[in-house]
Amino acid sequence: LEPGTPSRQASLIVDPPDGRFPPLTPEGRQRSAAITARRANPRSLADRTLYPRCVTRGLVGSVLPMVTDSGNEILQAPGYVVIRHEMIHETRIIPLGGRPFPSSAIRQYMGVSRGQWDGDSLVVETRNLAGDLGVNMNGSGVPTLSPRTVLTERFTRRSADVLSYRLTVNDPGTWVSPWTLEFPWRRDASHTIFAMPRFPLFAVRY
Repeated sequence: LEPGTPSRQASLIVDPPDGRFPPLTPEGRQRSAAITARRANPRSLADRTLYPRCVTRGLVGSVLPMVTDSGNEILQAPGYVVIRHEMIHETRIIPLGGRPFPSSAIRQYMGVSRGQWDGDSLVVETRNLAGDLGVNMNGSGVPTLSPRTVLTERFTRRSADVLSYRLTVNDPGTWVSPWTLEFPWRRDASHTIFAMPRFPLFAVRY
């Protein structure tokens, strides 16, 4: 287990300023109600959430801290940034330099990401999400993200051992306005991603 040191941050959501989700759209309410009903009376594995089936936590779920396996590892290579999330061992390969997004017909559980530098910050935009993925720490909450979601992450190094992680969720199919969460990733050179080989990468933990 990884209890860490509490940050005393009242809410991960920093926009809206009250720390709460914006209201749901009518489409978001309808989709969430249908998914909740389906999960309450599943007829097949497809009606179960993806996390207990060890498929994925989705992008939002993968970055949120939980009680165990909350490590993240970042690697830079020419033209790419690679981010490995410990829980379910997702690996995101993010091209840099303005590569266009593929057709919206190509959808993935972690979406399709493209990155660029904005001064000292790495900005990563992700589209083309697939699946009934929510925004809680195991990716199975309701409401779930719609296919129109655009996720924008901003990684900013604040010190030798701290990255500021900021994520804006823009999903007009679910919420009436975008919302943003933010919290620090803290470097832990002693951390090893569970059940995976050790690499000399920049390891961060919440």
